[in-house]
Amino acid sequence: MKYCVSGSSGQLGDAMRLMIESEGHGFVGIDLDSMGMDLAVDVTNTKQLENLFEKTTFDWFIHAAAYTNVDACEENKLLAEKVNAESVDKIAKLCARHNRKLCLISTDYVFDGEVGNYREDATTNPLQHYGLTKLRGEEKLVRTDVEHIILRTSVLWSKTKHNFVTWVKAELSNGKTIKLAEDQIVCPTSTETLGGMILSLTSQNRLGLFNATGSTPHSRFEMGKIIQKKFNLGGEIIPCSIRDFNFAAARPQNSSLDVSKISQYVRSVSFEESLNVF
Repeated sequence: MKYCVSGSSGQLGDAMRLMIESEGHGFVGIDLDSMGMDLAVDVTNTKQLENLFEKTTFDWFIHAAAYTNVDACEENKLLAEKVNAESVDKIAKLCARHNRKLCLISTDYVFDGEVGNYREDATTNPLQHYGLTKLRGEEKLVRTDVEHIILRTSVLWSKTKHNFVTWVKAELSNGKTIKLAEDQIVCPTSTETLGGMILSLTSQNRLGLFNATGSTPHSRFEMGKIIQKKFNLGGEIIPCSIRDFNFAAARPQNSSLDVSKISQYVRSVSFEESLNVF
């Protein structure tokens, strides 16, 4: 099996490279800028994508590249649309033409967070432009006839990149005081967890839409306390409300996802267990 992974220098791309190569599969990485052995490909550029598909062989395209700055998406709506939605349409059509399969990484932000514990067939209602463009990407993919997987994930983190988990760990390690929302519920997901789900589903050819997150929903405040206890850290965590942060883009209050469907094929681990990668 050979995989092409967009956003190869990002959190998921780094993890996928190690996991794919460790299992003896082929890996082709593409990113906006060429780094090392990766190819410089802009996923919004049709000619560059066509050249990639014509000159490079692979079985699965893992579309992890995205414009994920939620607040910036409100100010750069056109760019968010191009990266998160239009690129999916371009890649899906090329996959269909060249007989490749496509795995799209999507988000829990397609939901409004009014209910929580969303199943795959729950009604979507994004609150901000980021979630809207990711949902449009899903819809564009479904309208094509390419064989595909859509994975909705949440609060993706790795031990090597800057993210919520590494930030909390660093702040508390330095004895600092931080404020975390106790009314924003998510299902934090390590790149190892998501990467394992991708490899399992693609190798089994399990097509369709799946929630792909860690198994345990937590507030941001609860996540911080788990990190603090797990690593015996100092510092202080003060509970607050998500409204205290004055974000430019609205966040869903409870975007937790039901992972019972994907758990039939691959194990989803708790947030605390996923921290064992450190």
